[in-house]
Amino acid sequence: ALVCRIFEGIRDYCVQSMELKFNCFFLMPIIEDFPAVLREELESAYAKELDTIFDVGSLRKHLEHRQHHLNSELEQVKRLQTKFATIHSTLSQPANRNQATIVTS
Repeated sequence: ALVCRIFEGIRDYCVQSMELKFNCFFLMPIIEDFPAVLREELESAYAKELDTIFDVGSLRKHLEHRQHHLNSELEQVKRLQTKFATIHSTLSQPANRNQATIVTS
């Protein structure tokens, strides 16, 4: 059992070491080239479509629409709360009357 655990540890160490080396080997070109590619993409986006990158008007319309939707949803929830409150008060009133008659009897 001890020999198996020792070989299992050695195997795990070797596997981790190989994974790390292969990951570094395959990822290094991406890591080296990423800043340059990102800069080129941003520069081309600024050159071509600067208005669509920071379109404040479109963002404002979207946020106003979302606010309107949330306000309408809030009103629906408030109406449901009042309905449930009236149902609860209606159902609890006869129970209170029945308890009062039982106590007085």
